Amino acid sequence: MKPADEQAFYEIYNAYYQDVYRYVFHTVKQRADVEDLVQEIFLQAYRSFMKFRGESGYRTWLFSIAHNHLNSMWRKLFRRKQIHEQYERDVRSELTEDDGEWKRMLLQQELREALLQIPDHYRDVVVLRYLHDFHVGDAAVILGMTEAKVRMLTHRAILKLRDVWEREGGGELYGRANPIA
Repeated sequence: MKPADEQAFYEIYNAYYQDVYRYVFHTVKQRADVEDLVQEIFLQAYRSFMKFRGESGYRTWLFSIAHNHLNSMWRKLFRRKQIHEQYERDVRSELTEDDGEWKRMLLQQELREALLQIPDHYRDVVVLRYLHDFHVGDAAVILGMTEAKVRMLTHRAILKLRDVWEREGGGELYGRANPIA
């Protein structure tokens, strides 16, 4: 890779590191693994940087790599139950005595738990569309689907999430600006 290309990749890394980190965190939930996975994703992106065709933006390209990497990881390494149990322990250990902060964190935990109860293909669209603010077209590229399918899955995911939320007796969802993030 030429020095100019390395500089360009370094700028991409700096611009999108936090976005990729949050995406991995929302998917994996185990902080000890998040940093390693993000580094693996950026290493994979670095290795394929010269193959980037510019058909989408860098952010969309990176999220596609992250999505595919995480899918491979799920197939190889993790069982969802272990991840969910560890995440619950992590969140409980982080709760503070500050009532407002505690309530906000509890709501986030409840929403994340609700997300874990809906099928993966629904969770993927919710995480990309609402936690990472991807437009339908970019989410479609990342997930390898048509825009119509992303819209349909988004609609169904919201209905499923609402059902889970109401069944679990979750708090008020309305009037909160993105309580999951």
